[in-house]
Amino acid sequence: MTAETENLVLEYLRALRSDFSRMREDIRDLRNRQNDTHAVVVSLKRDFALSEAITAHAQVQVDGLSDRMERIERRLELRDR
Repeated sequence: MTAETENLVLEYLRALRSDFSRMREDIRDLRNRQNDTHAVVVSLKRDFALSEAITAHAQVQVDGLSDRMERIERRLELRDR
């Protein structure tokens, strides 16, 4: 190879190295963003599950109060049997 060809090859190799370095940084950034997104999704799932549990507990309490109200109304003869 001539010196000019060797310099051209070295120039291309340096450009490739620079491009790969930028790509590596971009991939690292994307991984960090993906991890952040994953953490948010996990948190939302946990919050949703907690909300469902609270709703279920409230429904059980309402059902219990409804049953008690029906018994009271029957005892006081405020309601048809």
